[in-house]
Amino acid sequence: MWALGNGRLPPKVRVLTVGALSLAGAGFVPWLVYARRNWKGNLPAGAAHIWHPGLLAMLLRECLGGGYLLTGLVMVAVLLGVRSQTLSTSMKKLMGLMALVPVVLALLADSWSGYFVAIRQMIFILPSLALLACAGLEHVAKTKSGRRAALAAAVVTVSLTHDVRWFFKPREDWKKASDVTSQSARAGACAVLAPERTAQIFLFYHPGLIRDLYGEGADFSACSGVVVVMPDASPDWTNSIKRLTEAGFRRSRVVFAGHPP
Repeated sequence: MWALGNGRLPPKVRVLTVGALSLAGAGFVPWLVYARRNWKGNLPAGAAHIWHPGLLAMLLRECLGGGYLLTGLVMVAVLLGVRSQTLSTSMKKLMGLMALVPVVLALLADSWSGYFVAIRQMIFILPSLALLACAGLEHVAKTKSGRRAALAAAVVTVSLTHDVRWFFKPREDWKKASDVTSQSARAGACAVLAPERTAQIFLFYHPGLIRDLYGEGADFSACSGVVVVMPDASPDWTNSIKRLTEAGFRRSRVVFAGHPP
């Protein structure tokens, strides 16, 4: 979009730019065709309805990984960068397109595909935001270097604080879950992982579990007991419990591996 709309670029450069991006996009298509069939699997009810009032709040809270405060500080620097003379007008347009277009297209793709919005889909906006923010800090430094230092220090402080809190917050304990699953399997239970693609995590801790794993649709008539392992609030929970209840099993206990809900 930037190349096609930039009158200062020679026609040859525009053609080469569009051609290079088209080849890159064509190389992505095979994976897209392969992976798209799995997108709608095991999605929570209502996940496809992405257009709601909280969408903007989520984007602002998560786009930089540091909550509203970090987003606000960086956006101040970005706006200063847009107003500055540090970058050329053409470069500002390119950075602006790189920051906005991925967000819009990701939301449209989620809406069209019936997928849920995840901030990881928009990680491509970070380089342009970083460059614009740095241009803003440079702009402030030309007149009031103290304010530049204060703004930069605030961004670094909020970022580091959020990183430290993230590493220490309660979370899933996959090793404990693997240990409990292995113990149950050794006691004679059939192990079911929902979703099944999490098997590689459990096998990392207990490779021998591969002999005791059953598919979700398997025949459990020969099993004296079944241990079902799934992430908290998984949409598979109700279906799995219903299926096992209909097969004559009764739930005996629930074990939380990590921080309980």
